[in-house]
Amino acid sequence: MIDLAPRIAEIARLILGMENRKLSTKTELRFGTNGSVAVKITGDKAGTWYDHENCEGGGAHELIRCKLGLVDGQANEWLTDNLGSESEKKTESGFLEIYDYRDEAGKLRFQVCRKPKKGGFPQRRPDGVGGWIWNLDGVERVPYRLPELLAAVAAGETIYIAEGEKGVEALRRAGLAATCSPGGAGKWPPQQFQQYFRGADVVVLPDNDDAGRSHGNDVVCDLLGIARVRVLDLAQHHDNFPPKADPFDWFALGRSVEDLTWILEGVDPLATPSNEDSNPEPAAPKRPCLALADWLTRDLPEPDFLMGEVFSTSSRGLLVADTGLGKTNFGLALALDMAAGEDFLHWRCRRPARILFIDGEMSTRLIKRRLIDAARRAGNSPSGFFILNGDDYPDMPPLNTPDGQAFIDNIIEQIGGVDFIIFDNIQALLLGDMREEEPWQQTLPWVHKLTRRNIGQLWVHHTGHDTTHSYGTKTREWQMDAVIMLSKIESDADLAFALSFNKARERAPDNRADFADMTVTLDNEWSAVSTAAGPATAAPAAPKPPSPKGVKFHDALVDALARSGAVNAYSAGNPAVTMLEWEAEARRLGLILEDTKPNSIRSQLSKYRLELIAANWIACTGDYAWSLKAR
Repeated sequence: MIDLAPRIAEIARLILGMENRKLSTKTELRFGTNGSVAVKITGDKAGTWYDHENCEGGGAHELIRCKLGLVDGQANEWLTDNLGSESEKKTESGFLEIYDYRDEAGKLRFQVCRKPKKGGFPQRRPDGVGGWIWNLDGVERVPYRLPELLAAVAAGETIYIAEGEKGVEALRRAGLAATCSPGGAGKWPPQQFQQYFRGADVVVLPDNDDAGRSHGNDVVCDLLGIARVRVLDLAQHHDNFPPKADPFDWFALGRSVEDLTWILEGVDPLATPSNEDSNPEPAAPKRPCLALADWLTRDLPEPDFLMGEVFSTSSRGLLVADTGLGKTNFGLALALDMAAGEDFLHWRCRRPARILFIDGEMSTRLIKRRLIDAARRAGNSPSGFFILNGDDYPDMPPLNTPDGQAFIDNIIEQIGGVDFIIFDNIQALLLGDMREEEPWQQTLPWVHKLTRRNIGQLWVHHTGHDTTHSYGTKTREWQMDAVIMLSKIESDADLAFALSFNKARERAPDNRADFADMTVTLDNEWSAVSTAAGPATAAPAAPKPPSPKGVKFHDALVDALARSGAVNAYSAGNPAVTMLEWEAEARRLGLILEDTKPNSIRSQLSKYRLELIAANWIACTGDYAWSLKAR
């Protein structure tokens, strides 16, 4: 009987579905809403499971029997169908597995046979009379599972390219479209397979050795310019990935398809070489180096500002203050008004936004009290404001770990996406010595990934004994667009501090009021007074009117509202339309030509949407837009 303990995680996912990621750990997977089924994947009890509701458990065979009702031959057949070569049922002639290579029509071209241990991979082709010829002389090579590959490319699915068939089958069992070339490492045929991948989204998964990475590079070089190509080296994302390991081992070691696809979100496609480049390099720059004249005429979308010109969906900020000065109260008030679409202090809010506030320090009782006070002062309770408290998730992993980052990514997905996150605070949410660079360097790639997803961020941080600057390494400020310093002042107010910007990348002559030094107080309500020019107003400068083309796009929005506008849960009581409905009306008015490429359409809509938001002519939230100005 083959030992199935190393594959208990894969078997459990096939039978029970995906694990409950909130309740699972690195040593134990939990299944079900309440995590009632526990599966041990490491330690002395690895390969076992226990159902706490039904009081039953055992090994992999007991899991199949109890949950599927299969025993003996039926269980072996299920294992063969689902786990292929590693099950108890072996194929003819002592081969562990036989892999069929078929052409576009599904006709068998040849087979690759896998022998036990290191017995090799002999290849054979039909002789036409029911037998086999043990060579591939004169046979055209095709990618493994070609019919499925062509269907996946046509459907727009991502195609994963492994080194060998075992890795392909593991990916397919996880629900992914996958293929490989016959023969293993070094056998990718240049140009021969390009026709099958034209226009596809491709991910190359090299095996964890030099030969595997060299093979992966061969695939990349062949498909660059033919397909959208990304490379994901699994060994870089697993602490104990063995030498020569492949996607099969990734899943066997307890990692999931969600882990794989989450990591892939942060992997950029490789640059497409020019036609003259006969030997492309995967590490080529992603964009050309532009001349000054090109930069001066380059059409770039404006930031999606949420509060003043300080906080946007692509900004990264650091809020620094001494303990007890009011950082959390300030952050909650800012988040609540941003979610409600209300001005805060001297900053003008551009639109209602979806905000996630992550509190890693206070108890649930204290954060509730703060929220009650903040909502009372603001006079509203916006539906787009979400609060995650660490006390509700005592096992939440630190955010400078892949597990912690995956945890927050899952939260974002569960609540339907966000525009901005406030992290309160770095010491409570990260693990390690904050005086050193390592904890932040472990977090930084994820910070950049959030930016690429158009999720703005404000990271709250303490000062040290020296209250004039942030605690620990200054390197975390290097990647920030704004560094906001709160300093203690004497006042009879409940809270009082001086607000200043130690760093402000967006500061310019026409928005300097947003970055002015302020005296901020909280005494029943928030107020801000400029230290240079008296009380600050909510709108320091009149909004810039939209361009003539922007006015036309506003006309298109008004027409779309007249045709199909309707109030919904996101539009604050205003009739709204979707971006697609707005786009359709812009097409009807000739603002978007029929042959315009999709990327150009998105860029054009984004440009004028942001221009109209800045002019205070429209408001948007999520996929909906509405007019604030009568035509």
